[in-house]
Amino acid sequence: MKKFAPSIRNKLMFWLLIPILLLWVIQAGIAYFIGIDFANDAYDADLVDNANAIASQIEFVNNQVKVDLPPAAKAILKYDNQDKIYYRILANNGTFLAGDTQLNQLSVPPKTPRKVTFEDAWIHNDQKQHHIRVVTMRLKLDKKVPKEDITIQVAETFIGREKLANKILISVIL
Repeated sequence: MKKFAPSIRNKLMFWLLIPILLLWVIQAGIAYFIGIDFANDAYDADLVDNANAIASQIEFVNNQVKVDLPPAAKAILKYDNQDKIYYRILANNGTFLAGDTQLNQLSVPPKTPRKVTFEDAWIHNDQKQHHIRVVTMRLKLDKKVPKEDITIQVAETFIGREKLANKILISVIL
């Protein structure tokens, strides 16, 4: 019986296929993580916009913090067809002023020199554990009263981010 000997062309094709596949996997991974980073930046900017919208409705009147967020504004703020949105407003000493009590499961954020910070956290709601992204914004209400600043936190679940990540992964692979 004659033994089959692969041609030089087949050998070259095989040896070229390995590096090409390896480069394709590396390129797909890099493109995926760059895409996810851009998507997270967009979602985070949206959280900051929500925190700024809440901040515009807060005043310091007669030595008290006044939150003027009508029900229609709350409904618009919390509307999202994929994710669940939460917010809370805390006084300088950490006292809950307004918002969603589900975020009270989070610890009171430490004082930092940064005006806006981001963190990932977990909260329990409806007998489920939800992964959330939280933006914390420090706001000085009255420059005449230096100790009277407040903290605004806006959070959203990761459902939209995860769906977008899956779409990016599929588009990179194909």
